[in-house]
Amino acid sequence: MDINIHYPRENIDEYYKNYKMEISLINKICTNELDEALNIWDDLINKGFFYDISGNKDTIRSLKNHMIGLCSLLCHNVIVRGVSPYTAKAKTKAFISLVEKTSSIIELTAIGKDIITAYSKQVSSLVKVEDECIKKALNYIHNHLGEDITLDEVANEVCLSKCYFCSQFKKETKMTFSNYLTHIRIERSKFLLKHSDKSILDIAISLGFSSQSYFSSQFKKHTNMSPKKYRSSML
Repeated sequence: MDINIHYPRENIDEYYKNYKMEISLINKICTNELDEALNIWDDLINKGFFYDISGNKDTIRSLKNHMIGLCSLLCHNVIVRGVSPYTAKAKTKAFISLVEKTSSIIELTAIGKDIITAYSKQVSSLVKVEDECIKKALNYIHNHLGEDITLDEVANEVCLSKCYFCSQFKKETKMTFSNYLTHIRIERSKFLLKHSDKSILDIAISLGFSSQSYFSSQFKKHTNMSPKKYRSSML
């Protein structure tokens, strides 16, 4: 098939301006400069810097295309900085689904702010570890959150004795294994409560909690509110 590809030189300044702002936005998110990132997002929206990729002059479709591309770029960038690939990709998938279901500029603008905030928090909440075995352990935990993960299982996965693993894990993360596991599950549940319509029971099961009541008690212990109240507060 003979396809003619050309670059619209008449809008070349617009493309460069958009590119520079997007790069700046990604850098601000990945360095946890949230307020500045949100200001750049507002500029991109208010000044209409989202050019028409598809050429169909559909403003909403064009904005969706850019947001999907932004999600993919942010996913790659936060993974490079140490975020679990599973966690980053799961967040990207959820946001892209949300973007596609939305049909107004106002709602897309709000979702854009949620995307920026969520990825910024992923980077800021990273546990800084030096030990390669503990890094591997953290990735394993993130990739198997929905399973019945045990201390023995993770210690074996990284080829360390249970005792030495516990010592190194607490030294690197400042948390015990069980406390970290609960912490990361609660953080993931907060995202699902806000951005999905899954029932509280389904969320509890998908994150490896033994029952909805146990999940609710742990959630309240960590956030001072029930999962139902938290979800309502996010509406």
